Amino acid sequence: MFQRVFLAAIAGSITAAAIALTASAEPTADNRGNYNSTQNADKWEVIPDPAGVNCRKGPGVEFAIVAALEPKKIVDVSSEFSPLIQNDPRGNPWLAVSASGTSCFVRANSAFIRPEKETTEATPVAPQSTPPPPQASENRNYSNSNIQGLEKWQVTPLRTGLNCRKGPGVEFPIVAALEPNKIVDISSEFSPLIQNDPRGNPWLAVNASGTSCFVRANSAFIRPAQ
Repeated sequence: MFQRVFLAAIAGSITAAAIALTASAEPTADNRGNYNSTQNADKWEVIPDPAGVNCRKGPGVEFAIVAALEPKKIVDVSSEFSPLIQNDPRGNPWLAVSASGTSCFVRANSAFIRPEKETTEATPVAPQSTPPPPQASENRNYSNSNIQGLEKWQVTPLRTGLNCRKGPGVEFPIVAALEPNKIVDISSEFSPLIQNDPRGNPWLAVNASGTSCFVRANSAFIRPAQ
């Protein structure tokens, strides 16, 4: 009798521990920053980028924008779609959320959204021959004061790539389209290397295949080359 009670107590403890571990598990992004499972996370937070995040009618940029989510906004997962994460034709995962009563999709990628309880972000790692990587500010921007000695930068692995413009701002024409993971050098034609647009957003001067142009100096778009 005592043995059965003892074994039952052990089994109960193991079950409780397993439940606790399951409940505490949080979604983790893969090496491309994509989330492929929600791990039962019901609430997600828009990353603190000044531009915010577009929420679309379906899983892909081909669908119309139905809501613009401001930085740090907390949204619930949608109850209207299953599965919650669906891929677009290019294989990018999108998460179905409820934004102010409207169900729509946002890119399920750590550059755009994260579980509400997630407080740490991946920090770019610089090559060993360079100084420690710059720490982006709370809104993920880089500044001239913390990019010293970093001559090579890498486009983040977003399948849409990155536009490089003639000047520091979206008002300037696009002169080059940089594919995901492309490595670029800083430009020797501009000083300072980081210049702000009229809205205060910083842009980094780089050399793209012999052409000097500007990209957003923000860790959602570019990072020190590894």
